[in-house]
Amino acid sequence: SVEALKLLAINHRKRAAAVQKELEQQGLAEDRSEEVADLGPGGIASDEDLPEDSDSLSGVSDVTSEQVCGLGADRV
Repeated sequence: SVEALKLLAINHRKRAAAVQKELEQQGLAEDRSEEVADLGPGGIASDEDLPEDSDSLSGVSDVTSEQVCGLGADRV
């Protein structure tokens, strides 16, 4: 579902921010603020950017919330 995808995107963004912070502390970070700004508010695409036909997400609609919730941080 779209909500599950948004939750995965938020989770991914949080992990990416943590990695970016660690790299900044080590002086290895690149400035990626423009890339993040292109994603819009919250760092994810707006609903208008999502395809109207959920089947066009090629298999994503087959993923159940139980499968999404069962994914460990090391597998996402």
